[in-house]
Amino acid sequence: MNETYTIGIGEYRAAHNPCELVTIGLGSCVGIALYDSRAKVGGLSHIMLPDSTQARNTNPGKFADTAIPLTIHDMMDIGARKLRTIAKIAGGAHMFSGMKGNTMNIGERNIAAVKEAYGRAYQNSRRGYRREQWAHSEI
Repeated sequence: MNETYTIGIGEYRAAHNPCELVTIGLGSCVGIALYDSRAKVGGLSHIMLPDSTQARNTNPGKFADTAIPLTIHDMMDIGARKLRTIAKIAGGAHMFSGMKGNTMNIGERNIAAVKEAYGRAYQNSRRGYRREQWAHSEI
């Protein structure tokens, strides 16, 4: 039987197949699933906020700019190769859209930050930037 790991808000994990990485209740949060099919190594981050630079919270798993590089690093530690990694995202819903004056639009900002952080992870790669096709579904 495969082991199942539940990834909570602000958490991330890398694991080798066979296992399941699961997260629920994304809302405006974004889940990014990463996978290297050759190494059979995956990673999952449940990202709550786009940017850690103005945060007082020291949990790097909460933020796109810190969680994604850490997830990729952990995946590489168990055999993944950065340039073979593909990504799928889900979440980023526009919560409370009926509220007047709701200009934060955190879901949309989370989606943009996740894409940017994932792209930035490849910019310093020896073989250059890898353009990714995004599969996105709002839940």
